[in-house]
Amino acid sequence: MKKLRIILLALLTIVGSISVNAQSRPTTTKPNSSATKPQKPNGNRPNSATLPNRPTTPPERKPDPAPAPVRTAPPSTPPRTTARVSNSGGLGFKKGDYLLNVGVGLSSYYYGNPFGISFESGIDKDFSVGAQLDYNSGNYGDYYYNSSRWRYTATYFGVRGSYHFNRVLKLNTSKVDLYAGVGLGYRSFRWNDSNYGYGYDYRSGLFLNYFIGGKYYFNNKIGAFVELGYTGLSSSRVGLAIKF
Repeated sequence: MKKLRIILLALLTIVGSISVNAQSRPTTTKPNSSATKPQKPNGNRPNSATLPNRPTTPPERKPDPAPAPVRTAPPSTPPRTTARVSNSGGLGFKKGDYLLNVGVGLSSYYYGNPFGISFESGIDKDFSVGAQLDYNSGNYGDYYYNSSRWRYTATYFGVRGSYHFNRVLKLNTSKVDLYAGVGLGYRSFRWNDSNYGYGYDYRSGLFLNYFIGGKYYFNNKIGAFVELGYTGLSSSRVGLAIKF
């Protein structure tokens, strides 16, 4: 028992000395990092306490600007050509056409085959006017025995006009031209005797002719024609038709 008391007293003495040393040691406090840490300058930014209150409703949105108009290139136009169009609407004749006929007469009133030429200009979509010249000469010896001394000359010159039926008949083709017309001119017929040197005029004077005709064009300018009626010095004519 005595030993146990001695051990307890020793333990108490040790514990007391430890507590005394703890109280006599000075206490040090660690500086607050937040107190000593320098604050970064915030420039001119105002304090959050002084900021104005934000509106609770969003601002009105401005409408988007209208899109710029899209520029489109103008439609391309085909290059203009200098070639003359032969007709309009698929017709074989139109206003402004120039018509030239060169041919020979058949069934002549005065023997032989007269040479004829006519020219007309389109003054309207259906009408053309112009002039005509026919000429014929020969020798009666070609037709009668021992009559070579008798020679004849026939001439016709006058004006003429034609009406073209293509539009009325709705002929939708540029190959065909159907027409009819009248003319007025002077017709001269003279024969003479080469042996005795005298001659005579026979039934010369004003002459009214009328005709119907048709043309067929192989291309835009060249074709053939035929005319029937009192056509000058014969009852029919055939030949070359030119349009320009």
